[in-house]
Amino acid sequence: MTITAVILIHQPDQLLTSLISSLDFADEIFLIRDGQFAFEIPLPENVRIFDFPVHRDFAAARNLAISKSSSDWLLFIDSDESVSRQLASEITDKVRSNPTQKAYYLRRYESYFGQTLKHGDGSTCLIRLAKKNAGKFIRPVHEKWQIRGKIGRLDSPLIHSHQNLVSLFLAKIQLYSPIDAQSLSLEGKPFSYPRLLINPPAKFFFNYFVKLGFLDGYLGLFHAYMMSVQSLSVRVVQWLNR
Repeated sequence: MTITAVILIHQPDQLLTSLISSLDFADEIFLIRDGQFAFEIPLPENVRIFDFPVHRDFAAARNLAISKSSSDWLLFIDSDESVSRQLASEITDKVRSNPTQKAYYLRRYESYFGQTLKHGDGSTCLIRLAKKNAGKFIRPVHEKWQIRGKIGRLDSPLIHSHQNLVSLFLAKIQLYSPIDAQSLSLEGKPFSYPRLLINPPAKFFFNYFVKLGFLDGYLGLFHAYMMSVQSLSVRVVQWLNR
């Protein structure tokens, strides 16, 4: 069984030598480059570079990688995530020993300033490993991999590391909110005052209390608050565009 590892990159300084070396189990590595910039680190011979405006449509960028891959399996990794040796070993074991499986969920933990969040929206399950022909991605932002067939789950987590909190969310709000607002409208979820008034506080309550975000301390509180602000921003953009 062969594996293609795919990395989406927005800025040239996001690609780390350690990330590339952690993917040494992959038969080929795709770098989806958002912009014409040069890489300042040496790249292995099995690396292929594709230019695509990722920030406009994340699903289309990922589907491009699927169409270009000649491998049996694809693994999608963001440039600010890390793949441990335990996760790499589990990935290779699963794709070799479970031929009937179509895809796998990976648990992803958000990490800020060296503290890893394991509750609330700081802990999410995402389909990041699947067979080439198992499905395709939908939604331009907050994209989802629609899979046809049986989906398993890996035990070893991905760690999504950040060097800041507030500025990161503000940048994401500015970039993603207009795209997300348009997607919701196309999905039959247009602006409404009940959604504007209920969804943001409901998101905070769900993340902080139901998903136990309070167990992550002050950082869990800040993260739950910022996620509710993100939800509010999408509804405000819908309101402005109605």
